Amino acid sequence: MLNVTLTSCLQRYSDAVVNGTHQLALPNQTVPDWVYSLPEPTRSQKIHDVQVYGSPNVFDQFAPHVTIGWASNVTMVAAAVTAMGPSPPSTFVAATVALGVTGDHGTVLRGKDLAVFNLTTGGDPCRVLHLNAADCEADTTTSGGCVWCDIVDVPAFCTTRTNAHDLPRFPPHQCNWGMPRDMVLRPTQTARGE
Repeated sequence: MLNVTLTSCLQRYSDAVVNGTHQLALPNQTVPDWVYSLPEPTRSQKIHDVQVYGSPNVFDQFAPHVTIGWASNVTMVAAAVTAMGPSPPSTFVAATVALGVTGDHGTVLRGKDLAVFNLTTGGDPCRVLHLNAADCEADTTTSGGCVWCDIVDVPAFCTTRTNAHDLPRFPPHQCNWGMPRDMVLRPTQTARGE
């Protein structure tokens, strides 16, 4: 397992995904054995999260990581990790984010993606063509039209209407769907400005 630095942006996205999808998870999953070896109050919190959300690692228990593999023989895994030796810290930028079906031990199953989101500009001509809101919103023809979007902790950007529809429909996402700039609704406003 490779640990990933937990940034405030990553935590917000994790929380948003959990809030937006937890009704799809099967509650009262079997609590993983390793949870019972944790000290209180962490153990009770993780048991609660498994019962409600189907995972011990949500909200303040979220610990982002990249799982390399899983094996039942802990001694063999420890020996393999020791044989690899220490690895220097590395940095990478994810090109995609996917939601997938998980199998035993929380591993994501290959070929069972429910949704894949492209995070690069390569497949988005609107993002490449338009660097400001006015030009973006004036383009109604490129790939079906362009939309200006603003996401917390990410510079505002232009994207295709199709890609904008693929963004989650809850804060921190804010896309202008053809309304004048001063009429874009903020998450806490209504059409009358309340």
